Amino acid sequence: MKRKFEGKEEYFMRNGALLLEKQIASSDGKGIPIRIFTAEELNKATNNYDTSLINSRIQSTVYKGNLDGQIVAVKTPERLQVSSYMINFFLNQAVTQIQINHKHVVKLLGCCLETEIPILVQEFIPNGSLANHITSNSVPISWSDRLHIATQIADAVTYIHCVNSNPIIHRDIRPNNILFDKNYVPKLSNFGLSVVIPPGKTAGCHDQIVDASKVEKGERVQSLAYATLALKCVQFKGEERPTMMEVAKELRRSKGIT
Repeated sequence: MKRKFEGKEEYFMRNGALLLEKQIASSDGKGIPIRIFTAEELNKATNNYDTSLINSRIQSTVYKGNLDGQIVAVKTPERLQVSSYMINFFLNQAVTQIQINHKHVVKLLGCCLETEIPILVQEFIPNGSLANHITSNSVPISWSDRLHIATQIADAVTYIHCVNSNPIIHRDIRPNNILFDKNYVPKLSNFGLSVVIPPGKTAGCHDQIVDASKVEKGERVQSLAYATLALKCVQFKGEERPTMMEVAKELRRSKGIT
């Protein structure tokens, strides 16, 4: 059955105005153009939102789509209650992700404004989230793989904190929001809660943090270094916490600990 989009002109005007307002506020009036897809294009790309194409249903419903031969992820607000909060949540992702071009951040391709809550189109990430791998694998993720993932995500966070003139703070980094591409390269996703910082603004012991049963023989010194770094990252006072650049450097240095 073909899906109907009631009032799509009205939605387009309202969502377009909100998107422009957010772009101006987040980038000093120098917003990066976002490709706008029509509702019909996405309807066709997902075969009328065929449920067999659903890739995930965590915070939103993500379909595997095909746009002009390119496999994409169509991130929809299906099953979410319509509210100004949800409209802003999806638009916020569009405005922040379009500013980011990093190999460890999920790439935004565009959005659709003709639906009551906007729909996002992103690169397709096929191999699930870190949360999936933590909970579904009978074999624990090795320390070397954990360090590899942590280092690459730290690089991504360093980039969004430091490269743009207005830093982007993700505010929701957790296993569900770290995805793995076809080569199991980790990528940071879901920027719905992120904020852009205007110019001039700033954004227990080892055994209490690390499960000793998960630490293999010879890895305690390395895990202690990670636990110490983690404690620094959760200090109450912002000035006592390391920057993401310092975190990334420390993770890379830790690779040399044996």
